[in-house]
Amino acid sequence: TRSPFVMLSLAVTALAFSSTHKEFTMDDALKQAQDQLAELKQEALAKAESAAVSKGINVEDYAEAELGSVAAGVVAGVAAGVAAGRFSDSTVTYARDCFFMCGYGEIEFPSNIFDSSTCKCDVGFSGPCCDGPEVCSQDAAVMCGGSRYETKSFRCEDVSIEGPFSNEWSNFPKTLQGIFWLTNQGRSSALLSFGASRDGGGLSTGTMVDGEVNYEIRVTGDRVWSFMARTHMLLPSTIDLVYKFRLDNATNPTRGTIDPSSAALGISLGPSTEAILRFDVELVPFGECTGRGAECYPDSVTWARDSFVFGNSVGYYELVQVIDGEGNKLPAFQAFVDYCNDAEQTDGDGMIWYNEIV
Repeated sequence: TRSPFVMLSLAVTALAFSSTHKEFTMDDALKQAQDQLAELKQEALAKAESAAVSKGINVEDYAEAELGSVAAGVVAGVAAGVAAGRFSDSTVTYARDCFFMCGYGEIEFPSNIFDSSTCKCDVGFSGPCCDGPEVCSQDAAVMCGGSRYETKSFRCEDVSIEGPFSNEWSNFPKTLQGIFWLTNQGRSSALLSFGASRDGGGLSTGTMVDGEVNYEIRVTGDRVWSFMARTHMLLPSTIDLVYKFRLDNATNPTRGTIDPSSAALGISLGPSTEAILRFDVELVPFGECTGRGAECYPDSVTWARDSFVFGNSVGYYELVQVIDGEGNKLPAFQAFVDYCNDAEQTDGDGMIWYNEIV
């Protein structure tokens, strides 16, 4: 069996490979994640069975009768962790199924296992499973619950400073303002914004901070990240992937490292795990080309993004600014639109997919 740490490592490695290597498809990535989640679920059930008895929860009956999805594996893992005292309740930012727990409330189990359980939410929290605060906002101390997000689509050629992404980036360095294209990701990641969102919990605040971690983004968060295909949102959504940026300077960054973390699994990679998995970013001097990207866009702010596993480079792409901080569409924007419409690279329907809090 694999620990949550290994699960997260495998999941984000699968994402890195799927977006940079033709021979490793997203189907491969999802299958790998599903296999690991299945193992994690079985481990969780075994560990939770005895601990859950005291709470009146028949974990095995509920799991087998009601749960069978990939998300269920994650919930089982988190439920087992809470029951066994491995995670604190505060790490459960949103519960995906009320059969195991309520995120911020008390669970009420039905007498019949085939009926749905309900949750009585704590004051200030809401959602089907009390999975987040009643009001999702930038300043909220707790991350917005997963039930508050709606997946939407938007035509690539219509993307602008007016939407659909957050444009609240005025407090950011110029090199991180605007809309960025994660190049050559196939059906995976498309555009991102570092602008402020309503995700809460210290995510996408719109301001870089001093310290070990300067900024955090929820990959399937509120109007900050998008994908070329809706199906490719499954993996980061299932583990609730959050990227933590450790940069060399909060005011004028030129390089740094991105640490993946999972709110669902309750773990985070960081400096102690760099030898295993590391995502590096480095600002390319303006007007210059790295020679490593498929194309060069000298009119755009560009960040080189390397992925390393056990010190070996396993993938590379570039974050290319397609709309600047003033809202001007740069030459790279048309290249992005062309890529979006290319059926050999993406679904070819000219659309991107993202989440928005409703």
